[in-house]
Amino acid sequence: MSKITRAPSASPMGIPHGQSMRRAALLAAPFLPALAAAVPMDAAQAQSPTTVPMTFGLEAYGGFAPVFGASSSSGYFNGQTDVSGAWGLGATVAYKFGKIQGLGDWRWGIGANVSYFRESTTFIGTGNYGGFPVTGHGGLSEWDFMAGPRMGFSIEHKHLGAFFLRGGVAVLSPGGRPLGENGPAFANSAYAGVIRIGVEGERIIGSGFKYGAVAFYQYTAPASFRSTLVGENFKFAGESRFMAGLTFRYDTTPHAFEGQR
Repeated sequence: MSKITRAPSASPMGIPHGQSMRRAALLAAPFLPALAAAVPMDAAQAQSPTTVPMTFGLEAYGGFAPVFGASSSSGYFNGQTDVSGAWGLGATVAYKFGKIQGLGDWRWGIGANVSYFRESTTFIGTGNYGGFPVTGHGGLSEWDFMAGPRMGFSIEHKHLGAFFLRGGVAVLSPGGRPLGENGPAFANSAYAGVIRIGVEGERIIGSGFKYGAVAFYQYTAPASFRSTLVGENFKFAGESRFMAGLTFRYDTTPHAFEGQR
């Protein structure tokens, strides 16, 4: 029986398929670089397809709060709270979106912050029944849980700046006796709204780490607290706080999104 040999298949133009593929590759080669350049690629994606553009940081603050009003529900005490000083610690996490169209090198993102503050307070006022002076001492602990947008920009190589706005809720836990040693004490914590606006500057020190400084104004809304005397409550007016501090952060994409925390 004679052996049947099949001829190699050919393209419609009569060129064998193997040669046709090789010829197509040779013809397309000069255009591949231009094609790759035409496909847009985010800087963070170019750095690593699995890298998420985020930052994680720690902060330490110090500052002061001007006097704010304090009173009792029965009207017995009416006065103010004098804060001798305040300090705080914070932790932040932020996600960076990228450049803002039409604003040059400005970039935006969103961040969340958890902060703890501690204040020493002196309650100074008058007892409305007789008008005699009343002085008490105590303290205030505050936990803040906030989130909000931020706008960052590059100042120069390795130096960054940003403005931020945050809002959220504060958990206030006062201590002490506003009416003096023999008066009722605070008996519970309370929730209040809080807003913060500030500015910061940073310097990249390598391997994704940055250090810098932050300054901000914060307002905590009024809050009411129960006391150890049944039926008697204390109310704090809104508190303004001016703080400044140091920051230390790690950035997963420090150069892909300069100006973003």
